[in-house]
Amino acid sequence: METGSRPSSRPPAAPQPATPTSERRPDATAAPYSTTPGGPRGPMAPPPRPRRLTWIWLIVGLVVVVGLIWWFIVPHGGAESGTAARGRGRFGAGGPPTTVVTGAVAKGDMPVYLNALGAVTPLATVTVQPQIAGYIQSIAFKEGQMVKKGQLLAQIDDRLYRAQLLSAQGSLAKDQAALADARLDLKRYQTLLAQDSIASQQVDTQAALVKQDEGAVGIDEAAINTAKLDIAYCHIVSPVNGRVGLRQVDVGNYVTSGLANGIVIVTEIAPIDVEFALPEDNLPQVSARIHAGAKLPVVATDRTGTTQLATGQLLTLDNQVDSTTGTIKAKARFDNGSGSLFPQQFVNVRVLVDTLHNAVIAPSAAVLRGSSGLYAFVVQGGQNQHKVSIRNITIGPAAGEKTAILSGLNPGDVVVTDGSDRLVEGARVILPGDCIPSMRPGGGAKSGGYGGAKPAAGAAGAGGCPAGQRPAGAPNAATLSAGAAVGGGPGDTSTSAGPNATPTSPVSSPAINAKPGTSAASSGASTAPAGGQGDSGQGGGGTGGRMQALLSQLNLDAAQQAKAQALFEKARGDAMAAAANAGDDPDAQRNARRQAMAQAFAGLEPILRPDQKAKLAQLRAQMAQGGGQGGYQGGGGQP
Repeated sequence: METGSRPSSRPPAAPQPATPTSERRPDATAAPYSTTPGGPRGPMAPPPRPRRLTWIWLIVGLVVVVGLIWWFIVPHGGAESGTAARGRGRFGAGGPPTTVVTGAVAKGDMPVYLNALGAVTPLATVTVQPQIAGYIQSIAFKEGQMVKKGQLLAQIDDRLYRAQLLSAQGSLAKDQAALADARLDLKRYQTLLAQDSIASQQVDTQAALVKQDEGAVGIDEAAINTAKLDIAYCHIVSPVNGRVGLRQVDVGNYVTSGLANGIVIVTEIAPIDVEFALPEDNLPQVSARIHAGAKLPVVATDRTGTTQLATGQLLTLDNQVDSTTGTIKAKARFDNGSGSLFPQQFVNVRVLVDTLHNAVIAPSAAVLRGSSGLYAFVVQGGQNQHKVSIRNITIGPAAGEKTAILSGLNPGDVVVTDGSDRLVEGARVILPGDCIPSMRPGGGAKSGGYGGAKPAAGAAGAGGCPAGQRPAGAPNAATLSAGAAVGGGPGDTSTSAGPNATPTSPVSSPAINAKPGTSAASSGASTAPAGGQGDSGQGGGGTGGRMQALLSQLNLDAAQQAKAQALFEKARGDAMAAAANAGDDPDAQRNARRQAMAQAFAGLEPILRPDQKAKLAQLRAQMAQGGGQGGYQGGGGQP
């Protein structure tokens, strides 16, 4: 007998009359009916499967997923606060400590500056125009030259004007002779009139002729002066002290008065002014200081605000406030003897309006902004037990890297200035000088020299730290391995030459110039710091000597050393965190260390001088060419 949806071969049974007194119920033992669409319902067909079971399973699965998400996201622990629960994260209060950079809060004088954007305005800008027409005979200046008032700039051909001068002088001589003759005749006529020998009309006519000759002489004298002035105009000089710009004409050009661009532009740049605008809200403070007779210092810096260009004094304020911008124009004057300010240059202006004495001052980098306002991380605890707490603060004026604190911090507090993005309330931190454990003490060299030699029992660690630890800020095996990997060079060389190895200096120059396939162990001396003897066969012995030697050869000053230490400490912390996230995957750990140290070297180069950059490139090239496999062979590890 076939089961399924095909119709049965037996003929259908005759229909039975309905029984009105009893309800027909399905027989549980009867064969299932067929559910094939369009086919006859046979006794062997399976019953339809309810769809609501599928929906029930979907709802159950959704509830399970939501429950898991809620369990991993929402903090638990009864009365435990959300901040403390978050502290159990990778960088929380219960996680690994975070390397940070700190600064101290102190008392001191805090200058109050008003910052504005200004434009350099010269005292005088003169376009030198020719006053007469003629050909340019010579140019007596060089473009960009500093000139004095009255100094020759250009010479126009003056021969025509000299000829006009001679003509005017000849006319003057002629008219002067006629005037002298007329005066003599007038004198004679006046004598004859006194003798009643001639008519008075003749005397009056002669007197008028004398006046005419005197007028002609005056005209001739004016013509002479005009000719002399034209000759002077041919000699073009500078009207002010200043700097000439680019010349607009060349020798041989014919120029006329009213030339469009003139011959050259002369700009007076010493002294020079800077015009800027101050908010009207600061007007009472500035006006009070000016009325008190104070000379407010003004500092002009470049666009970035980092390079000081010149210092001067506030000269004056405008006589009205600009209602459209709510600002008032101000002008400051600078000596500008060095020429650091250039006309029409945009500069940043800082006006010193007051000084707060005995103010609480903190590094500006320590001031953070959150949803609850301004706050700072304050470091508390002793050696190797540092934790941070959040302090809500109120700030006052700020000047560069310093900010006045009105409330929330006290002198002597230590605040976090770098690395605060990974901190929460109660998080543990590492400060420079703290003793921290090696990354893998006693482990064999791995992934390019990763690990550290096992110290002897009772031996002291470097810098006064316990055995197996080192001061924060000193390079260790992990830092060295990651740094060497970035440069394509060696990992940590093996430092265990046997039980009788003699500790040497952590700075090992031969280690840098080691040949490929060798290790420091082959020299019979251990490069481990003062932390004890290396056990034979314990591997890596990572001391950070290579990194320390590399940095020592760069001749860093104190500021550069501090920045380099902060960079590599941060890179070490990032490498530790990334390696922890990578789990047991050695390739992922190695890549994490490489990326961290690559960022450290990228941050190191901007603080180096050109000669230091060249030296760094040379040293890293030597590390890449020499000792590349020392870490693997010295510790017996595998890449």
